[in-house]
Parts: sequence; structure tokens; C-alpha cells
Amino acid sequence: MSLYSKWMVWIIGLVVLGCGEKIQDFDPNKDRLEGKIAGEAWAYRTGNLRYSTSINALTGLIVDFDVQEPCGVRLTSQPHVELRIPAQRGNYDLNSFTDNRLYLKLHHENSTKIYTATAGFVEVLAISQLEAMGFISAEFDENNKVQGSFLLRICN
Repeated sequence: MSLYSKWMVWIIGLVVLGCGEKIQDFDPNKDRLEGKIAGEAWAYRTGNLRYSTSINALTGLIVDFDVQEPCGVRLTSQPHVELRIPAQRGNYDLNSFTDNRLYLKLHHENSTKIYTATAGFVEVLAISQLEAMGFISAEFDENNKVQGSFLLRICN
């Protein structure tokens, strides 16, 4: 193998290794998290997560309105998704009631009704110190379901 070929293999190897999952290159708008809450159209705009060391999980809110600072959203009366996901990469079945690190709840306006998803999954694709990205496909019934990608700020 010539010196040129060795260098090309080395450079291609660096490029391939450098093309791993990068949160900064992730675009949640390509397959944005959206669906229905209380039969009304709902679409992800922003959200946040907080790390819980006691259970090694991330807990937070996903909302359908814009805010200047995603970490400022702690409570809302608007329809939203509340979630808790394990703080590690993986695919998690929402039917698994044995994992206390996992739930997804759909909140109606003014939180008068809260539905916990009974079918679907959450896939955590990557977690950095600042953000988590993944994909959700979750359903409670025909009028309460969401599916798509998310990129959420970790606030602690």
C-alpha cells in the first residue's frame, strides 16, 4: 500500500468516526414531534429536561409555544407533553411498567385531564451535558397521541 493510500484510509477513517451522532447536527424539524392532545392538533416547539441523580433519569416538559429561555418552562396550563426518560441511549417501550424511569403523559388544557401513554416507545438517540435528542411514538387513544423527533435542553 502506498503512502498516499495509507493517508487516504486514515483521513476517510477520521471522517467516518467524525460523522457519528452529533446533537449540533440534529434537526428535530425534519420529523417534528406532533400529534393530537384532546383531539386538537399539537406540535413541539421547545422544552426542557432536568436530571435526577437518584433514579438516573431526565424529567421535563415539551410545549407547543416558543419561549426565550426553554429552562424557564416549569409549569403551563397549555396542552403539553410531560416525560421522564432514562438518562442513557436506548429504545424504551412505554408498555413496560417495571421501569420507574420512564413515562409520557399528555396534559390537556388547564391540566384538567392527564393521560399516560399506554402504547409506543421513546428512543433516546444522544445525550450531552446540554441537550438530549430522540424520537417518541406514543398513544393513549385516537384523540391523544404524538410522534416525532425532539431536541430538549438539559437545565441543571
